[in-house]
Amino acid sequence: MRTRKLLNGLWVPRWISPIVLAAVVATPYMATAQQGSWGNTFVHNSGNATLFGAHTFVAGGAGTQPGIIKTARTTPIGIVSFGPAATHSGANDAGHIDGYVGKYGTTAFTFPIGNGTKMRPVSISAPTSGDFKAAYWLENPNAATLPAGAPFPVANLGTGVTAVSNVEYWDIDGPSAVDLTLTWDAASNVNTLAGGNLSNLAIVGYNATTSKWESLGGTATGTLTGTGSVVATGVTPDNYVAFTFGSVTAEPTTPDLRPYLVLLNVDFTLPTTARSFTVRVRNMRVGTIATNPVIVRIYKPSPTSTIALTGAALTNWTVANTPTYYTLTSNLDVPEGTTGITITGNITLPASVPSGTHPLRVLIPDLSGGELATDNGNNEIIGKLTRN
Repeated sequence: MRTRKLLNGLWVPRWISPIVLAAVVATPYMATAQQGSWGNTFVHNSGNATLFGAHTFVAGGAGTQPGIIKTARTTPIGIVSFGPAATHSGANDAGHIDGYVGKYGTTAFTFPIGNGTKMRPVSISAPTSGDFKAAYWLENPNAATLPAGAPFPVANLGTGVTAVSNVEYWDIDGPSAVDLTLTWDAASNVNTLAGGNLSNLAIVGYNATTSKWESLGGTATGTLTGTGSVVATGVTPDNYVAFTFGSVTAEPTTPDLRPYLVLLNVDFTLPTTARSFTVRVRNMRVGTIATNPVIVRIYKPSPTSTIALTGAALTNWTVANTPTYYTLTSNLDVPEGTTGITITGNITLPASVPSGTHPLRVLIPDLSGGELATDNGNNEIIGKLTRN
């Protein structure tokens, strides 16, 4: 398709509607050419207007869409692209690109995109490779018809995501990992979304494979009721079909200890008065380590019962005896997983204990190994000893 070059540094195919563009400064080198736009521009399907110099958005003026360059959003999209060395300035609510913006090259870039009345830019750090593009929708993802894969139900929540914005979303494409920045203003209503807590705010991406909004993390700065931005690191845009703000729950960083009790034989039939037992202390929280001291209480099934440690437990645990329970303290850390650390020993049920069932209670006290009291819901197990 034959094209015409309106001004140095700007190539415009003939399928683009009449444009009001002027060169502020024109030089023989595209990398240093400068352009300005006053809007009233539409890039049709399959159209691509590529800028190679320093572009200035100029708001105001006459026409149907002063200050706004618009592109086709339906496939095949129209797009305004910025070359490897191209820059822009002056973009705002009254002067930006309503549609798709592309970026060539490996430099950091802010996409001057919006919906024609509101500018809502996206920024990426310098990618290692590949071309990127982005567009913005001031629309509930539930009602989305574009891009391909829409709609994006905000009730489809991935792990750790508690809520998703129903105000706006972005389509961002690119093949390599970048740091991704989204911005908000008061109309974004992120204060309600995040429950008034800035640390709850993150970027979420809609995974077309799982059909869920997944947390990409992020560090938010600004004022929830005003303006601000959130940055997620190491995001590969092509892995997701839409992006927006989400509220997330922080992953706990403290261990979660739970006891597991093994009794090889729970029947105490006279003259037997002792049986072996094993208690395994497990840390069930991924990515954490319970540090010593790890404390376990084994309650006596009867006031006259005794416990004697065996094997490695003799050196790995110290024992303190009280009238109702034994307190065992370990000098070992407990990494995540079901293996944990082990207590082995023998427990007695003296002949004087009457027949019937007697409980053997194992408890991990609050704060043991660095866990929080709120994680103690599963910190107790009760076995049964039977005197025949």
